[in-house]
Amino acid sequence: MTENQIEPEKRNPEPIGERLLKLIQHYYLNMNSLSVRLRLPSNSVITRIVKDPNRGMSLELIQKVLFEFPEINPDWFVTGRGEMFLNNEIVKTEPRIDLGIQCTQLIENLKEIIKSKDEVISAKDALISNLERGEMMRKRDASG
Repeated sequence: MTENQIEPEKRNPEPIGERLLKLIQHYYLNMNSLSVRLRLPSNSVITRIVKDPNRGMSLELIQKVLFEFPEINPDWFVTGRGEMFLNNEIVKTEPRIDLGIQCTQLIENLKEIIKSKDEVISAKDALISNLERGEMMRKRDASG
């Protein structure tokens, strides 16, 4: 088969960053959780690749991805040829709980609780001040 006979999508496969994004989505990950699974020092490399899929990937990072996800077809991941999974089996995955998102939500909930408690404390302080002023006025009126 000559170059002209190859289907266009096979000559120009999607960038590896697009395949990385498919992997992230399939496993219900985000850029940070993938970085943690790959034991990267930060999510900046993954973020740059996903935001600019044409950027490319180092061999070391490709190896880390394929080691962490052995069911992924290396030919698909590297070249875009074939199916995403080895033996054309679709790997079933359960959504993972994203601890980063959960922690962020928990922090926001705690901030709201603290804010409402601060409002209650302020209202009670104002009430105490009013009662103290009233008591002082009552004593002044009684002595005076």
